[in-house]
Amino acid sequence: MDLSKSAIQTYFQPEGHVSAENSQEPPEALIMQSLQNNDSDAILKKRTQQESITGVILAGGKSTRMGRNKALLDLGGICLIEKTYQTMSTLFPEVILITNTPDEYAFLNCRSQKDIYPGIGSIAGLHAALSTSDTERIFVVPCDMPFLNPALINLLCQTTQTYDAVVPVSDKGMEPLHALYHRRSLQQLEWAITHDDKKLQNFLRNIWTYFLPVSAYRHIPNAQLAFQNINRPEDYAAIDLARQNELPPEGAKKTSQPSHFLGTL
Repeated sequence: MDLSKSAIQTYFQPEGHVSAENSQEPPEALIMQSLQNNDSDAILKKRTQQESITGVILAGGKSTRMGRNKALLDLGGICLIEKTYQTMSTLFPEVILITNTPDEYAFLNCRSQKDIYPGIGSIAGLHAALSTSDTERIFVVPCDMPFLNPALINLLCQTTQTYDAVVPVSDKGMEPLHALYHRRSLQQLEWAITHDDKKLQNFLRNIWTYFLPVSAYRHIPNAQLAFQNINRPEDYAAIDLARQNELPPEGAKKTSQPSHFLGTL
């Protein structure tokens, strides 16, 4: 969703709620003491698993613009959804696949769940995930993001359980399909669906949402590349060419800042 920073401030702050972007204090004031520099990815992954967050992959799209099932696109001998699953399974003790065609993904070693409200888009996938998860919190990604960043996911998962949702903001706007959700938001999600309001931005407006600003994850190399997805044949062609050249797609910027990780939000 291509929303400007000002639009997020205007439309995504529920009454009585304060987002990081619109707080009177700078975003950094909402971030606790940084983890020590010698913390490794392995330690962060262990902490994420100890919190018992379920990983969720949404694979319910019709791939209309691609013309074929984009989840099964080949990326150097492995299909896109399998690549996504491999990343998610290293971060979470369980990964659930939300799909209305589970037979297509029988090769994945994970539980699958169909939409309870089929035919209404990604909001139905989020609803099904929250409804079927055995944990209080879930981390959701779509099946068409080939550059998931474990460090960024770990950062989002280190937030406290105070929030109903933790949604990163990229240069393009908010990223609600690369985000953390708490089960207590399920009632509001159910209300939105039954009242024919299928826009995730409206749902996020009515729960306690923390919008993680770019400044909070700028230190992670190529973090914003994680939000790039594959919708059209030209997207796939560009990503496949970049993979062959072992370079990020055109326009991706590498950071020269040192890598470190922030503490709990």
